[in-house]
Amino acid sequence: MSGNVLASIPEGNWVSVLISVLMVVTCIGGYPLYMGPIHEVVESGMGVPTTNAYFITSKKFIVFRVVEILLISLVATLLPFFSDILSFNILLWRM
Repeated sequence: MSGNVLASIPEGNWVSVLISVLMVVTCIGGYPLYMGPIHEVVESGMGVPTTNAYFITSKKFIVFRVVEILLISLVATLLPFFSDILSFNILLWRM
């Protein structure tokens, strides 16, 4: 088995495509759930956000969310053993 569980599935197979799509949906759907408490703590000091019918229009809130996503992306990129985390081999990781 390779370092990434998803890489072990044959490329181009319909199961591989389905798993990849569902992984993206899971990440997009789970992100607000995981970050909700952090947003509540940080944004409570920013006051009440201004909104229109569907979106927050306060520049402070938008800048905070963009910077947050950039920092999370940077950390994920800089982790040298990110494939071990994805394949659940973090306990077997060797230096």
